[in-house]
Amino acid sequence: MGLTCRPACGMARIFSESPDMKRQLLILALALSVVGCVATAPKVWLKAGATDEQFRRDRLTCRQYGMQSAQANGLSGNMFVEVWISDRTTECLQGLGYHEAASAQTAAYSPPIAAPERAVASAAPASAPGAAPDVERERVTRVLAESGFPLAGEPLRFKQSNGRSFYEARGTQGQITQVVCDAESNCHLRTVHD
Repeated sequence: MGLTCRPACGMARIFSESPDMKRQLLILALALSVVGCVATAPKVWLKAGATDEQFRRDRLTCRQYGMQSAQANGLSGNMFVEVWISDRTTECLQGLGYHEAASAQTAAYSPPIAAPERAVASAAPASAPGAAPDVERERVTRVLAESGFPLAGEPLRFKQSNGRSFYEARGTQGQITQVVCDAESNCHLRTVHD
């Protein structure tokens, strides 16, 4: 019985017989990974009037949302899960009013000065992560109840865009669903068209 070699076997023979080729590929792989690390600058997020502490809370909340979203979409253990989480975190921070600083802004960035205590206290409910008007939140809860969704806890507003608010709600058995409300607080379950 003779051995048969498929086309992929021919490539394996080239690499196994050519130590120079292996070395060149290794050098190329290392060079690309170094270039990738150098080209990726850390993100700097800015929001008028936001303190460092508020940003840390908002970023943590948005990152947790991204992780829950990845798990709900079956991406746990997927090699692209970190990209998914990063994208959801970015969307969430933008929904809360943050924007990425351009490189010129990054160099000149200094943390914002905290506002007087009473101004922070009066603004906190409107700008805290997930904060939403009670009327709108009640409508979201009603839409979920009417749809038969077994709500556990309070719906969380994770994004505001184009006059619409996006909420995420957890179910009693770990399910996740989303509700969209327009500027007039008309709310409905989120679809692929939202």
